[in-house]
Amino acid sequence: MIRRRMAISPPDRLIGACETALRRLEAAVVEPPDDPDAPPHTFAEIGEVLFWLYAIGDTETGQILSPGLQWARHQYAHGNLLTDAAEHHYGATLGRMALGTVALGTPPEHLWTPREHISTHTKAKDHRKLSAKAEAARLFQWTDYGARLAGKPVVATLWDELAELVANVNPRDLAPWSEP
Repeated sequence: MIRRRMAISPPDRLIGACETALRRLEAAVVEPPDDPDAPPHTFAEIGEVLFWLYAIGDTETGQILSPGLQWARHQYAHGNLLTDAAEHHYGATLGRMALGTVALGTPPEHLWTPREHISTHTKAKDHRKLSAKAEAARLFQWTDYGARLAGKPVVATLWDELAELVANVNPRDLAPWSEP
């Protein structure tokens, strides 16, 4: 188990908040928007889940959230995204399904946008000289995003990440810190 360093919340509050946010995201993906021609807007829901995961993964030894999700969270946190980090696929939605491209009964889902299709603000591109260590970390996060997340279902990958964090972080350590 990994010991958390900054938790001031009662046990399971961070995990419960993340689960609640994930359920809101799931609902937003399948609920039709007011405009039937527009995909669901999930920017806030995805961002909220990323923030909760980042808080849960903040440990004494450093951040244990997967590097690709760290990159995505940083883009949300610093307002860098000019394009959505997720693409909506309608599945077998009536009036949206293209015959031969999806199996009948396939539900709508969001997929992480491939990194080559993500545009970020110029402020996200480093104008200053980064240390070799910081540059290596940034490149590792960006590469991990492309390898582990791009094109994968958003909701499923977030649930998987939460399960991994919960398995690695002792729930006792999500309570207010006390001397052992």
